[in-house]
Amino acid sequence: MGSEQVFKKSVLGGFKKEGVLNYVEQLQAEIIELKKEISNNSTCNSEVETLKAEKEEIVAETAALTARYDALKAENEALSKRNEDLSQELDDAKKLIDEYEDKQKLFEEKISAIESKFSLIENGFVKGNSNYIGDSASKISDAVSAAKSDVSQANERIKSACDNFEISSSALKSSVDNLLSVISSLSELFGSAEDKEE
Repeated sequence: MGSEQVFKKSVLGGFKKEGVLNYVEQLQAEIIELKKEISNNSTCNSEVETLKAEKEEIVAETAALTARYDALKAENEALSKRNEDLSQELDDAKKLIDEYEDKQKLFEEKISAIESKFSLIENGFVKGNSNYIGDSASKISDAVSAAKSDVSQANERIKSACDNFEISSSALKSSVDNLLSVISSLSELFGSAEDKEE
């Protein structure tokens, strides 16, 4: 702007003082404006640098969260597979429990029928048949008592096996419940990680 200024010449030679002073003032005003622009530019540059640094931090944090998310996702998939396996084991255990309970009922019914028959046989030998009085009646009575004892012991072993099986299935159910709790916690963690990404 200033270089385009044309100075008016005075009558006696040289330039008019007013024109030169006006030109100098104009140059000083331009210098002040340029200094303001430079100052504003350095402020903007400082803000840009700050924003760049913040962006780099966000990118690094996002990368860390992505890595954590991927790890949690892989862990969740493994736990989901384990949950499916345990659920299948639990279903199988429930079926076995049902089968054992049905067999236990059946055994109890058979034991009751056998005890009833032994009782009839014992009563018949002791009361009604004189041919078996004496040593033979005593041997038969002992055999009946031994058979009753064997049946009773077998029944106790079956009951004990069913009780042990119920304890094992209860422990398996507890493990499945714990696994479901862990999966629930991971699901909540995934939800919060996804919220942060958004």
